[in-house]
Amino acid sequence: FVGSFSLTRDDPDQDIELTDEEFDPPIWEKLKITFHNKPFLSLVGDFFVVNVGLTINSAAALFYYRLRLQFNETQIRDVLVLFLAVFSLSIPLWVWLGKKWGRKYSLIAGALIFGVSSCVIYPLLPVGNAVAAYVWASSFGGLVVGAYVLAESILTDVVDYDTVKTREQNFGFYFGLWKFAAKFSRALALLITGLLLDWANVDFPDPDTPNRIALAFGPAVGIFFVLAAVSLIPFGLTEERCAQVKSILRKRSDQISEKPHVT
Repeated sequence: FVGSFSLTRDDPDQDIELTDEEFDPPIWEKLKITFHNKPFLSLVGDFFVVNVGLTINSAAALFYYRLRLQFNETQIRDVLVLFLAVFSLSIPLWVWLGKKWGRKYSLIAGALIFGVSSCVIYPLLPVGNAVAAYVWASSFGGLVVGAYVLAESILTDVVDYDTVKTREQNFGFYFGLWKFAAKFSRALALLITGLLLDWANVDFPDPDTPNRIALAFGPAVGIFFVLAAVSLIPFGLTEERCAQVKSILRKRSDQISEKPHVT
């Protein structure tokens, strides 16, 4: 979180215009350049943090609905199916909001709303009340979590930004690091989930188990979303700069296509 925040305090695009010279670094230099791409490191750090929260949420869900809300299998299935349906339907909404407000601010809003609401709502949901779970956990939760589909669309612009600066196309390497961050964050989240479930004593439930599960499913998840929202605030690759990057790439593509072919 601290690294992600500090990496974006400076303008990441201050030298974007100084990219007209050809640059063909060796492999090891490409790796170094990748790790000096401040927008990428900020975005992947933010993605890592929120993915930890999402994985804890998914791994602890069944324990929360069974032990805290005391739902039967049919109710649990309905909650999860409704959540997935609302999440899927929310994607076009977030795409529209991203165009209207900017993807960065849409992501911040979605993460912050979900993070704060998780800390408050999940510990307070009434036991056995399926309607409250359908409204808050499934409908509201699925709606705001949908914001994070915008992260990968920003990733493509971050990779384009690197292409403009270096004249090298490293899409595969960047997406490989992105997928590695996703897998590593899930592994870390499962470790944290195991510790939380052990703390809640789910194997041998006691009177404190339901409340501890609620804390593990609510605030323990919400804090990651809040941290992700805060860490994204200084992200410097604005929509205007993304448009400038695309314009530069289009101009270069047009120049290449206009060159006469030697036969």
